[in-house]
Amino acid sequence: MLYASAAVAQDGAWLHYDPEVVTLRGKVTTIVKYGAPGYGESPEIDDLEIPIILVLPLPVRVAETMTNITHIQLVFHTSQFPDYRTYIGKEASIKGKLFEAVTGHHFTPVLLEVEAVKIISTANNTPQRSEERFLAQRAKPAKKGMPKGSLPRKPEIAQLEGDLTKVIKYGAPNYGDPETDEKLDVPLLMLLSPVDVEMVEDNVAYVQLIFPKNIRYQQYLDRSVRVTGTLSQPSEKRHFVNVVMEVKMIEPVTTKK
Repeated sequence: MLYASAAVAQDGAWLHYDPEVVTLRGKVTTIVKYGAPGYGESPEIDDLEIPIILVLPLPVRVAETMTNITHIQLVFHTSQFPDYRTYIGKEASIKGKLFEAVTGHHFTPVLLEVEAVKIISTANNTPQRSEERFLAQRAKPAKKGMPKGSLPRKPEIAQLEGDLTKVIKYGAPNYGDPETDEKLDVPLLMLLSPVDVEMVEDNVAYVQLIFPKNIRYQQYLDRSVRVTGTLSQPSEKRHFVNVVMEVKMIEPVTTKK
């Protein structure tokens, strides 16, 4: 069978880098990042890179050092997978070998070199943040890049647009041990284009959202939304990415045809 030799990721198991072969299941999506030569420092001339990301339903641990991993960049060899972008927006079981990020083109701490793909669900009823959608919404200057937004940090108000998704992270007491830790729902806003956050972080592709109790965000999951709030660096262990937003308002964004 296709996946008989693969080590399937299980809750609590440690995964290992190449040469071990693993199988991971999750949602295939994309993020937008600035690439060479400046990787965000010179957006007017930087290449735009749109890596393919596998978002896992549960975090994994890799090589006894990487814990709470929910986003893994997929590396496809186009000779083997010429239509790999047709996987975007679908749930898939993906077999391959893990390796650690080593270059500026690697946008997650752990990547997966893909050997085989099995589509689990072909349903795709929500708009996807594909490169076609991104390019359709940006101006068409002669230069490679798009002027990158620089957003104010807390206490000033900022506004972001993107796709709302949710991942599971392991929380207290150890923040990464599935045998002992509570499971936390973590809402993330996957941005349509990368932004700078003033004096906090450059080339930001997604933001963790902190909702007050009076806002029920679940109705907006897997939808395009506009979120208003204050941005800051993580200040608690429950903050799992480099930029967090305390949300004051969320509203759906209607895609224009």
